[in-house]
Amino acid sequence: MAYFRKYYTSKGEVRYKAEIKIKGAKPYSKSFRALSHAKLWARDQEHQSEKIIAGIKTHKQYTLSECVERYLEERMPERTYHRVKYLLTWWVEHLGDRFMDTLRSEELLRLRNLLMKEPAFYSHSKPGKPAPKRNPDGSIRVRAPQTVQHYMDQLGVLYNVAINEWEWASSNPVQKIKKLEVNNERDRFLSDHFHLWPGEEEAWHWDELNKKEQQQARMKFPRAYELPRLIDALLDQVNKPQIKDNKPLWAYYLFVIQLGTGLRVSEANNLVWEENNLIEHPIVIVDMNRAVLHLKSTKNDKSPRLKPISKEAFEVLKILYEERRYDSPLVFHNTDGTKPFDFKRRIYHAIRDAGLQDFRWHDLRHTTASYLSMMGAGQKEIMDALHHKSMKSSERYQHLSNEHLRGLLNKLSFTVLTEKEAPSRFEKVSVT
Repeated sequence: MAYFRKYYTSKGEVRYKAEIKIKGAKPYSKSFRALSHAKLWARDQEHQSEKIIAGIKTHKQYTLSECVERYLEERMPERTYHRVKYLLTWWVEHLGDRFMDTLRSEELLRLRNLLMKEPAFYSHSKPGKPAPKRNPDGSIRVRAPQTVQHYMDQLGVLYNVAINEWEWASSNPVQKIKKLEVNNERDRFLSDHFHLWPGEEEAWHWDELNKKEQQQARMKFPRAYELPRLIDALLDQVNKPQIKDNKPLWAYYLFVIQLGTGLRVSEANNLVWEENNLIEHPIVIVDMNRAVLHLKSTKNDKSPRLKPISKEAFEVLKILYEERRYDSPLVFHNTDGTKPFDFKRRIYHAIRDAGLQDFRWHDLRHTTASYLSMMGAGQKEIMDALHHKSMKSSERYQHLSNEHLRGLLNKLSFTVLTEKEAPSRFEKVSVT
């Protein structure tokens, strides 16, 4: 119920105060110069109160731009800020001035189709000069379904926060759109130092080849000797003019650490020497005394864990520890020591110089898992090496090379057809 009261200010001016009293709520009021304005406001407030009592949500309308601005400011840590901002900025450019509750699934579906037709750009492109990705035939490559789905998923997360935490929206139109069918499983891992040349009975080791034979191998067998080719390309960065004066071996050190620990590149690049107040959220802490890593926070697991460090990775960490900056806890830091080092260009040049086809730096985790599997490691051991929470996730990273699988099948055939013994080699025990 509304109450009105006439009063005078200290300057003698007439004012009208409207007060709203609702059972179970704190009274609130507002002053006006005219009684008619006070009555209009009171009537509107009573109408809003009736909606609340009837269970109808009433809230101020917010635009998508306002929602994105608040989301980036309050919810995004520094390490994911730029990636999420890049995805949401596309939606702001197309729908930024629209209110959250006015967006419909039909509009988002139309824009998703537009996303699928736009070209994909390299992440290392210069600001204002995006470099489109190209197919082998030279044509411009459009965004992959997985990338388009990332845009949709990020918008859906934004809506969930606006609905559940801020009450800035009442429904999520993204949830009504069926997700794209995405097959993001990869079976890519690096081939080792050996390769069987045509007409030869024994495989040749990369180090046994002279420079001319190595060059021939790169041309004849593009998927052979990938590990040594990548290692050579990383070590050769000490001779590059734009790199040799700025920690030229750091990309190689990153490679050794990742291969020997199974870390993601975002985790290896955020390694810190010790926990202190110089950074807010350390991801992985290096314990040089016990030769272990303290995993404080990883992609899908926030529980702290310990991970052993391989001998070669520890030797690299000792070199980095001796060269560390005392005013920065980061193992790989930028010039002033405030942020992690940016390896994008060095990784890009190393992959290009090594001539690797269809290889992403994240495939190093596939390489670690696959080689552990071929060396006889169990499923649980591989899962722990990659710090996965489920067996299913770990299985996706294990791939057996054709030669290794052929050897297993040959062994099975020989056992069954030639030796004619039980493949399990377990002695039969009679039960009495």
